[in-house]
Amino acid sequence: MHAMHSVTSLQVAQDMQVTQAMQTVHSTHDMLLIALYAFLGAAAVGLLGAGTLWLIRRRSLTVSLAVVAAVAVTAMLAGTLAVAWAMFLSSHDLGVVTTVVAMAAVVSLATALLLGRWVVARSRALTLAARSFGDGGDFAAPTARRPPNSPR
Repeated sequence: MHAMHSVTSLQVAQDMQVTQAMQTVHSTHDMLLIALYAFLGAAAVGLLGAGTLWLIRRRSLTVSLAVVAAVAVTAMLAGTLAVAWAMFLSSHDLGVVTTVVAMAAVVSLATALLLGRWVVARSRALTLAARSFGDGGDFAAPTARRPPNSPR
C-alpha cells in the first residue's frame, strides 16, 4: 500500500510539472500573439503616418510636428485596442479599456502639440538668428525662453 501511495504522489508531481510546462508554453504563445497584435496595430498607423508625412513634405514644420505627434499617440492607441479586441473582452471591459486609452491619447496629443508649438517658435528664432549672421556677419543666439505655462 505504501509503494502504491508513493507512485501516486510521484505521478501527481509529474502531472503538476507537465501542467506548469504547458501553461508556460501557452503563456509564451499568448504573449507572442499579444506582441504581434500590438505591433500590427501600431505599424499600420505608422505606415499611414509615413505616407501622410510624405504627402505634406512641403508644408510647414508645425504641420509636420503635429502629424508626428498624432501618429505616435494613435499608434499606441491602435496597438492597445487591437490587443483588447483580440482578447475578446466583455463589452463593458472593452469600453473601459477604450475610454482609458482614449483619454490618455487626448492628453498626450494635447501635450505634444503644445510642446511642439514651443519647438517651432524656438526653431523660428534660430532661423532668424542664422539669417542675420548670413546678412551681416554677426550671430546673436536667441534668448532662452520657457514654454508657455511652464513652472519657473
